[in-house]
Amino acid sequence: FGENLNRLSARLGAAPYEAEYDELASWFMIQADWLPKAEETTSITPLIRIFYRSFMMESGVSLKGNWMFNFMFHY
Repeated sequence: FGENLNRLSARLGAAPYEAEYDELASWFMIQADWLPKAEETTSITPLIRIFYRSFMMESGVSLKGNWMFNFMFHY
């Protein structure tokens, strides 16, 4: 379906507290993306990740105003 788009992503994060598997856990993270063939080649996105048992949700807004949201559930 068109041209291959290469992408390089990296994340750095920290948890403000320790949590067990059956406790609500959160992480504050920064994601850096590099897309060499895109119009805007770099993107920095601060985000928060929240998870509980097999549920994970993360959301953030890049420094350029682009929103991201990910949701995952394992059963």
